[in-house]
Amino acid sequence: MADEPATIPADQRPRAWAFLVGLLVFRLLNSLYWALVGGLGWGFGTAVGSMVPLPGAATIGGAVGLALVMLGDLTLDLGKRSGYTPIQLAAFGGAAAGSASLSLLNPLSPDVNLVLGAGVGFFVGLLSSVMKQHFAPVSVVPAGTIAFTGTALFAGVGSSLGGAPGWAAASAISLFWMAIVAECLRREPAVLIDANEKPARVIPRREMCWQAARQGWSLSFPLVWGWNGLCGGLLASLWAVWAADHPNVDAMRKPFLACGGLATVVIIVTRLGILKPRRQSQPTSG
Repeated sequence: MADEPATIPADQRPRAWAFLVGLLVFRLLNSLYWALVGGLGWGFGTAVGSMVPLPGAATIGGAVGLALVMLGDLTLDLGKRSGYTPIQLAAFGGAAAGSASLSLLNPLSPDVNLVLGAGVGFFVGLLSSVMKQHFAPVSVVPAGTIAFTGTALFAGVGSSLGGAPGWAAASAISLFWMAIVAECLRREPAVLIDANEKPARVIPRREMCWQAARQGWSLSFPLVWGWNGLCGGLLASLWAVWAADHPNVDAMRKPFLACGGLATVVIIVTRLGILKPRRQSQPTSG
């Protein structure tokens, strides 16, 4: 009969396992992104700070490096080409981690270990940037305040708790904190868009802060800041514990110095608009 519901073939029905696998993959990539980005900032800062003959200089340098990385992520909308920053940070973070890991394992010659590890890590870093994880748009001064207070919170909680679970909890708390404060200090109020892509109403800041806090730990929402920070911090801390068991300190220091320096130069050059895409020539008639 005409009013009977149409049957959907079994091979065309949505499969729960495919959805769960996709969800886990993207959750893993999101967590890996923050592990690579945070690891790049902390590793580069620690490598620079270790050159200073002062007690605690390496830890202070790592905190400053992490704060600068988060500052770059918080100021994505302040330039025409600043949107490339997440991809660049993750790619160079992956290159540093991959190069250091292969150098510690040392399966091949030293030069091959550096190049091969950097190439594989660079590609993995690019894959971790497939989903956008942007904070609420803020101005420069609030962005700096959020970045340095979040980093201080991360260093304080992590050093107090200690161990991989402690640093993972510190990462979750600090990333969640920065997302909530950025939402409260956003430069312009959020606007609700209707089905016709037209502004429907202005969302109050209090409502946006509460929504961000509620969704920050909800697994059904894409931007789960708390869980992404927890898993990302756990991945980074486990890698740091594994790397600390190897006595070759230069194998970790050199890749992070090189990749951190290159990332700094590339991000500055890109934001200044020096690296511009080549314009395509217009076809001419007859």
